[in-house]
Amino acid sequence: GWIHNSYNMRRVPLDCPAFRQLLVRLTDSRWIIDDVFEGVGAREGTYAAAKPFTEWRPPHPTNISDVEGIPVPDLEFIGEDGDASISSDDREEILDFLQNHDNAVHDYDYGPVESSSVEADEELYVNGEPISEAHTDNDGNSGQGPIEIVFDPPEESPNRARISERNVQIMQEAGIAAEQRVLAFNELAQNVFGVENFDIVTIGWSDMGVENVHFNSLFHSRAADMESEGETQTFNAMGYAGADDLIDQDLQTFDFDQRQQLVQQILAQIWNDAPTNVLYHNVVLQPFNTNWDGFVEVTGGIANEWTYMN
Repeated sequence: GWIHNSYNMRRVPLDCPAFRQLLVRLTDSRWIIDDVFEGVGAREGTYAAAKPFTEWRPPHPTNISDVEGIPVPDLEFIGEDGDASISSDDREEILDFLQNHDNAVHDYDYGPVESSSVEADEELYVNGEPISEAHTDNDGNSGQGPIEIVFDPPEESPNRARISERNVQIMQEAGIAAEQRVLAFNELAQNVFGVENFDIVTIGWSDMGVENVHFNSLFHSRAADMESEGETQTFNAMGYAGADDLIDQDLQTFDFDQRQQLVQQILAQIWNDAPTNVLYHNVVLQPFNTNWDGFVEVTGGIANEWTYMN
């Protein structure tokens, strides 16, 4: 599985593909791998599929431009790799990225700082307003304040919390009004998957099999309350519908070679639309007794989802 930031696409500015891609570009994967996990506990996140199943995944986004005509943009960290911070020069690149993005649905510029949740000498404006004013709820009501990242208590998931806290800091340095909110898991799950009352959530998925059938439950519109009208828990809390046709084709295809091609297209579409940002894949360390033989190794190595050594 993987740990991810996922975005509530019902809300301005998270409804904009350019802004969501920018948030991916504000993730310093090198810092996560080398600093948080000291080079041994995680692997870089890109596509929304388990890392060991390489034949189902497109090549790394820096090594490919498209999959069957679906763009695969290079969304590498805007700042200095491993530094996990944003400078004034980086903000110039941010503005150029947003203003010249083919799929931007809002106008972007920098202006005077209006929010105390910005750690820069300029603030990002959306359609002429500071983000705190332009930011909407699920019903389109503006003035919702800084963008919030919600995550588990640090004592429950210390590495995840540390990454989320740094993500908020990087957004603030980029001139984006942002704050963090810690919720106990049960409350977080109801807020995110029940009533979709969130902006960005840091959470994880696990137990992803080689058959890659998780797209139907995580990324299809039938697994979402698109208008956020009920309280039934759905796993597509983002409200994402951009890969519906490809996912339907995948569900109806039984030939593995054809399915691998379709899965690669689905992953490319999700990467390009950026409803979610795969922060990293856990590398689970498994101690085991070597005084016996005959065990059957699963893809990726011996697996025990209940281990605490991760």
